[in-house]
Amino acid sequence: MSGYFHKLLRRVFRKKAKPRRRQQPRPAIQSRPIPHLPLPVLTAEDGIFEKLAASGTKYGLFHRLPLEIRRIILAEAFGYRTIHIDLAFDHPLVRRPSLTAPTSSSPDDARHCDLGSRLVPDTCQPRRWQWFGCVCHRRAEWTAAERERNWWNLGRTIGLHDDECIKGTVCWCNTGAEQGTGSDSCFIGIMGWLLSCRSACAEGLEALFSTSTFHISSLDLLLHLPKLIYPRFLRQITSLELLWGDHERFLDQHPLAQELWNPSAAEHEEDKILRKLCRGISEACPNVQKLHVCIQFWVVPSGDEHPEQDRLPYFQRNVLGPIEDMLRGLGPRDEFNVTIPGGVWLMLFHDEYALRGHELLCELDTPVTGRFQKSLRGSGSSDDELSYWICSGWNDKLWLMPSHYSEYDRFWGRPPA
Repeated sequence: MSGYFHKLLRRVFRKKAKPRRRQQPRPAIQSRPIPHLPLPVLTAEDGIFEKLAASGTKYGLFHRLPLEIRRIILAEAFGYRTIHIDLAFDHPLVRRPSLTAPTSSSPDDARHCDLGSRLVPDTCQPRRWQWFGCVCHRRAEWTAAERERNWWNLGRTIGLHDDECIKGTVCWCNTGAEQGTGSDSCFIGIMGWLLSCRSACAEGLEALFSTSTFHISSLDLLLHLPKLIYPRFLRQITSLELLWGDHERFLDQHPLAQELWNPSAAEHEEDKILRKLCRGISEACPNVQKLHVCIQFWVVPSGDEHPEQDRLPYFQRNVLGPIEDMLRGLGPRDEFNVTIPGGVWLMLFHDEYALRGHELLCELDTPVTGRFQKSLRGSGSSDDELSYWICSGWNDKLWLMPSHYSEYDRFWGRPPA
């Protein structure tokens, strides 16, 4: 009897059971506005962070140390390195289990932060705004083997334009003994400390922002810095690297490139993206001492709207002009660097050398790469000591065919060699 009822129940529930449907990926949502801070923007008058730093009721034994010693310890633990901060609208990153992630049999297959191998985008989830941060492992120079293999890199120096940590394609994570091993060295490891208590969070963030170099390449983040990062922390930044462009080549579709060669893109000069970037940096980070700006977009227009003899002055006026205004507003600092595409840099270097001769202060990596110093005199006596370095960036001239080299020179109003 029990066997009969058992078969009957199985037959009834089997009829009622619904067939399992294959799970479909969620539809991607449309792009939405930048996710501004969920809390009201804190001003200097709020005094919240000062109260947190002064309060040591739940700070434990560490708070018994003098404030100066605590700052030194926190700076050694979390600061004195270059940190990437990125904000992108994409599928959320998820970490694969170690058993399912592909193993790299060669050091050349290693990826920075395990991006693309263990840390991959989940395409089943809709695109959304996502923060990402990591430690920069860009070295100072190429090795002899790398220069021989990468013949298109003419110099020894690894420039800001060569940095691909955010993409994860170039991995230098295990090249230095001080950097540690594995992907753990790619991250700061500060979250545990920040979540321990409010006072630890306040002092930890102060040490992080005041002693680190921040590398930012996200255009959306740069245009909304004060609304995405608390102004108090931005004012503590002393070293900044800005990549204005993208990590691809032939970027004629980048907003900065379109705006450069299409004057009608913005009705007013102050509404241009480049002007907004320069104005935003000088207002948000007034205490920066070392600033490096890298122009990483295709500066050669596709049409013939601009006469040859006017194109280089046009570039100087509309690209270097806003940057120089920003540098003048900041005033004398430790060091200013501006990296521009190599072909344009070579033309400017020839002009400066023809004008100043051996008085030109320059540091050449090769005969066609390096940097030279440009003075900002001419707008007042306060600019007499103000200058900045113009550095050679990615070799845009090399991406043209050899037969087009003379056409490139002719484009900038130079007779072919």
